[in-house]
Amino acid sequence: MKAAVAVAVLLVSIDGCPKKAPSEDPAPLNPTSPRITRFITRPELIHSGEKTLLIWNAQNVQQVLLEQAVEGNGEVGGEFLHRIGEFPASGTLELSPQSSTTYVISCGDPGIGSASASATVTVR
Repeated sequence: MKAAVAVAVLLVSIDGCPKKAPSEDPAPLNPTSPRITRFITRPELIHSGEKTLLIWNAQNVQQVLLEQAVEGNGEVGGEFLHRIGEFPASGTLELSPQSSTTYVISCGDPGIGSASASATVTVR
């Protein structure tokens, strides 16, 4: 009986696999376009009162803009961004958020290209 169940599950799994589209070569990147190559929080999970470290690296720009995603009621979300400040293209920033927070990094200029990324820290 167990073998029949295992075979049935296996058949469902095989039949349920999505078909993969033929791969195409990605469009070449402009070597001078702004790029964010790293944006993380360490640690990603903290307890109230503890600190986290934002770590970033951007290329082809002098500065990046760091912001915190906040909703109108003060909760974390995407309603609007609260500006933290402008920083060098590579760096770190130690923060002590009071609640789970998503941080957003952006750089560039709409005329020459721009890039952005986000990283979240969860506060327990």
